[in-house]
Amino acid sequence: MWYNLQCSGQTAFLFAKQPALLTASASLNKNRQTWEGLFVRGKMEEQTKQCTKCGNIKLLSYFYKEKHGKYGVDNRCKSCSSEEHAEWQRANKEYIRVSNAKWYKDHHEYLLTKAIEWARSNPEHRREKNGRWRENHREQEQARGVKWRKNHPEYIQIAAEWRKANPERVLATRAEYYKNNGEHVRAESAEYRKNNPEKARMAIVKWQKNNPEKLRIYNRNRKARIKGTPGNGWSAEEEKRLLRLYGYQCAYCGKQVKLTMDHIIPILKGGKHTINNVVPACVSCNCSKGTKALLAWMLEKR
Repeated sequence: MWYNLQCSGQTAFLFAKQPALLTASASLNKNRQTWEGLFVRGKMEEQTKQCTKCGNIKLLSYFYKEKHGKYGVDNRCKSCSSEEHAEWQRANKEYIRVSNAKWYKDHHEYLLTKAIEWARSNPEHRREKNGRWRENHREQEQARGVKWRKNHPEYIQIAAEWRKANPERVLATRAEYYKNNGEHVRAESAEYRKNNPEKARMAIVKWQKNNPEKLRIYNRNRKARIKGTPGNGWSAEEEKRLLRLYGYQCAYCGKQVKLTMDHIIPILKGGKHTINNVVPACVSCNCSKGTKALLAWMLEKR
């Protein structure tokens, strides 16, 4: 940019007596022609130029630099140059696309190296940026994942082996994801079942066949919810931990037989349908206790 400098009389006198100072100042600019005629009557004024396209007379700061042009700037102002460039881009979209693709292909290794360096230097920004992109391009992300898995079948086996060796981490990760994206997961599942009813039905049948204990607990919790029973029920993992805690024995008689879950405080007497209100009990003890209070039943049993 050119600057409009007001020189004092002393400065003008100094330039007049010392021409070398003016020459040194002019040499700071690459194009010395732009300094010609600017020092007039002790004032350094900004030069103007007429745009060859729009015809307007503008300051040199409104023109792009061009070392072969007059005063070291282009013949067209910045606005006209931008409009002409945009018009050329609209008229040559295919050429630009092909050229960009060729450039990216020829500089793939360079771009990959720079991307890796940036990712290592900015891990937090990278995770945030990738998260925003996945949030705004879910369908594209899913399609890319399907394509990648199709082209890399060996990694699917590796991932399956890792999940099998780290079940706790897998469950924790899924629980965290569902907690943060529950509505989205439910909406996607509903959409999939709607578009693939037969596949969804077969998947449910297969799951029920492979997980009879989980199905039994699910049905029990579902019936409790339908009846309006207070409490959120419990999972198959929680029931297994409880059984291990009691050594797979009845909490009342100590027999190692087929066990059921008995509510310590009966539901009819204000008990909740939660893991903290149940103990493993054999069918005989469970039926004998029924809806009686635990202490009253134990005294009656004596």
